[in-house]
Amino acid sequence: MKIAIANDLKLACELLNNLIQKKTRHKVIWTACDGEDAIEKCSQNKPDILLMDLLMPKLNGAEATREIMGKAPCAILIVTANVAGNVSLVFEAMGAGALDVVKTPSFDINTCEVETQDLLKKIEIMASLIESGSSKEIPYVLPADPSFAGHTVPPLLLIGASTGGPVAIRKILSSQGTDFPYATVILQHVDHEFAKGLVSWLQEKSSVRVSLVEGETELKAGEAYVAGKNAHLVLNPRMRLNYLPEGSLDTLLNKPSIDVFFNSVARVSGLKGIACLLTGMGSDGAQGLLNLKNAGFDTIIEDWSTAVVYGMPRAAKELDAAKYCLPIDLIGVKIRELIATKNSPAAVRS
Repeated sequence: MKIAIANDLKLACELLNNLIQKKTRHKVIWTACDGEDAIEKCSQNKPDILLMDLLMPKLNGAEATREIMGKAPCAILIVTANVAGNVSLVFEAMGAGALDVVKTPSFDINTCEVETQDLLKKIEIMASLIESGSSKEIPYVLPADPSFAGHTVPPLLLIGASTGGPVAIRKILSSQGTDFPYATVILQHVDHEFAKGLVSWLQEKSSVRVSLVEGETELKAGEAYVAGKNAHLVLNPRMRLNYLPEGSLDTLLNKPSIDVFFNSVARVSGLKGIACLLTGMGSDGAQGLLNLKNAGFDTIIEDWSTAVVYGMPRAAKELDAAKYCLPIDLIGVKIRELIATKNSPAAVRS
């Protein structure tokens, strides 16, 4: 893979360059000292993966990401020294098309090895997604599990997203009123370190309460729950959200996997709701969306016209998993229409 680095600190460029040259199979093709420089070099020699800093002169990493994704799109990993202090900018960059974010490895002997491994792991995951063009399929068995009987759960709104997802999810949440009658579950491909920041960022524009799933969690109408660990979220036999034990389905590229969660819901007979698969690279969520459609859910995918990356919605469309294909600005409208129809007197009588 051809890798490029955009960072205004020469020391950081040298650190990243050395790590890639010595510890990966990839090659660094250029470095850029600011956002404008990165845009120009991308147009001349497009990398497979660009390691982009957030805080740079002329154009910051979020602005540069938006320009690059419009002119010479490539996989962008935000690599920055202070993630917690730049939450809004992090998710602005991810909304513009950055795939993920990771902390720049430090020179602190107590943390540098862990931070280095985190960076190298993310680079390899991106490389695998690019090379394969999809995520690995998840085994799925349709029959309902009888152990689920006797438990209740409110109607569900399920949202799965990856590249460009934070902004898309925020638009959907901002369209919900305070009396939203469904429990919303969100699976966004993002490292667990940044999940709390994502929750805070989504809450700013949301009328419903947004919270992080830390462990077994009861679902309540009018609240939104965000998967927040590097583990697979499922709906368990007690009809509550929880994570699979550490080591479960470790071969899957995405943790949490949208497919794993969608399938855990689809196998419960009698559940009703709406499921959305938004912008993202690969195919995670496509098979699960089809299973939800077959289980009676209304299913929606984001149209290519607004998706930052049309990979996941395209995979779902190819499986005929979606009842509706809409631009992001119309998905919230459609959700409200579907809920209103189901709650109408005629629907109740039927």
